[in-house]
Amino acid sequence: LALACPGLLLAEPDQAMTSRGYDLLMEGKPTQALGVLKEAARRDPANPWVFNLLGRAYYQSGEPRQAAESFRAALRIDPADGYSRLMLDYLGQAKLPPAPEREQGGRQGRSRRPSSLEEQAREELEALAKGKTPAPLILIDPGHGGADKGVSGASLAEKDVTLSLAMQMERELKALGTVRAVLTRRSDHDVPLWARAAMATLYAADLMVSLHCGAALSAGRSVGVFWRNAAPGDEQDAAVADLENGVQRFERFVQPAFAREASEASLLLSWRQGGASVAGERLAGCLARALTGPGAPPAPLSVVRVGRGPFRVLEAGGCPALLVEAGYLSDTGAEQALKRPDFLGDLAACLARGLTAAMR
Repeated sequence: LALACPGLLLAEPDQAMTSRGYDLLMEGKPTQALGVLKEAARRDPANPWVFNLLGRAYYQSGEPRQAAESFRAALRIDPADGYSRLMLDYLGQAKLPPAPEREQGGRQGRSRRPSSLEEQAREELEALAKGKTPAPLILIDPGHGGADKGVSGASLAEKDVTLSLAMQMERELKALGTVRAVLTRRSDHDVPLWARAAMATLYAADLMVSLHCGAALSAGRSVGVFWRNAAPGDEQDAAVADLENGVQRFERFVQPAFAREASEASLLLSWRQGGASVAGERLAGCLARALTGPGAPPAPLSVVRVGRGPFRVLEAGGCPALLVEAGYLSDTGAEQALKRPDFLGDLAACLARGLTAAMR
């Protein structure tokens, strides 16, 4: 995942070396950057920015274990480093190579639970060995996180509800067994909107679903299913899009620039977004239909509403993407329902069944 941190203007002699390492990373020379940044870390071991860049250099050089160690070091110095926390969360879901024997002293025989991605990779390999096509993959995005609480009700924060709902949906989808699922975050930390969309490409997802329960002008006791379109469907769609796009003010890290010519990148992005938007509209309708009748969400969320808008989190993911408002915390009745574990479990099961049906 080619993520970028904002550059810093560093003046001191030792920090000038760090700045040089950053420049080498931006030039696509991670191997050369490693040598410079290792020396910078030796000279300035209390600088979290050095270890943040060192983690990036290791990751881009194909050394994920060393990258994880560097990101941990950055977090020990600066626990508020959201980028390092994001990368550690991602690396924790991927299979890391075994540590060298000299680092394993006294730890032989200790087992480790496989990550969700390791389990999915094993299942995919087994399916391929049997001549089967791997099951479709849904990227579930628990909206907000970290400094971005989302909408706050009387006693609930949107970021906590979406994470709990996402993890229960993942379990429900795994139990159904017809699609695979992975999450953009598993803990309370910052993830920029552009990074969430980038993870859809990283995981080669077939569908991205961003979960929310924000605020609505009306129909607060409903489930909203939105797909991306530059033109909002109505005033309600525009209000929801403006609210969800407003979280960018919490983002500490800028989206990376790409090396392609601007015209080529713009054409490619436009083509991908056009195809994903058409597929998103179709899947939004499929999900809405699956959530009616016997598949309807639990009361009081008795209405399913389909809308569209310029949602930033749904951009440039390379696959169809939906934003689901699982009720609205601006409605007192919806908030009271979302507080109940049994309701949240029923809602997760309902959405999992609906997504499974929509993916057929």
